[in-house]
Amino acid sequence: MRSAALSVTLLAACGAPGPATSSDPCTPGGHVHREPLGDWCHCDRGFLAARTGLACVRDPAFTGRVTLDLGASEERACWHAARGPFAVQGDGSRVDQFLTHYTLALSPRSDGLRVATVGYRAAVSAPHVLTASRGVNLSLLEVFSEGGTRPVPVLVTRATTACQQLSQQFGFELAARAEYRLEFGPSTQPEVGFVLDQVE
Repeated sequence: MRSAALSVTLLAACGAPGPATSSDPCTPGGHVHREPLGDWCHCDRGFLAARTGLACVRDPAFTGRVTLDLGASEERACWHAARGPFAVQGDGSRVDQFLTHYTLALSPRSDGLRVATVGYRAAVSAPHVLTASRGVNLSLLEVFSEGGTRPVPVLVTRATTACQQLSQQFGFELAARAEYRLEFGPSTQPEVGFVLDQVE
C-alpha cells in the first residue's frame, strides 16, 4: 500500500527547546553542541549553519515542508529484510548501519509491556525512514553531549504491505554528527525487526 498520508507534526526538527542558554551562539535558529573535537551548531528546520563562526542563519531555499515523501523505501527495506545483512541487538545497543535488518529484543517492564532503546549517530543530514515490524511504536530523542535530551518529531507514518516481515514506516529528519536515541514500545511484542535508511 503506497498511501503516503499521515501523521504530520509542525514542530521544528528538534522539537521543544533544549538546554541551550542565553550564551548559546546558535540561537535563535538552533543550539550549540559542545564536543571535544569542537563546538558546532545544530540548526533547526528552516536554518543552516553559517559558513564561518558559530551561528544559524535562515535557509533561503526552505519551503516550510512539514512532511516527507517516503517513495519506494519500503521495497528496499523488504529486500534487506529477506537478504540481509542481519544483526541481532539488545536493549541499549547501537544501530549505526543503513540497510541492515536489525532484530531488537524488547525488555519486559513491571506492567507486562516491553520496551527497548538503541543509539544512533547520524552520518548525514537528511530525511531518514525506519521500516519496522507490526505492533511497536517508535519515539526519537536527540541526546546532548552535555546532558539532556529533546524530542524529534516523526513527520510521517505509513503502513506497508510490501513484505510480511515489515509493515510500518516512520519518517523523520536527522542532522549529521548528532546523537539520537530510538525508543521502541511499549508493546506486547517480544522483539521488533527494522531497517533504517536514508530517503533519497
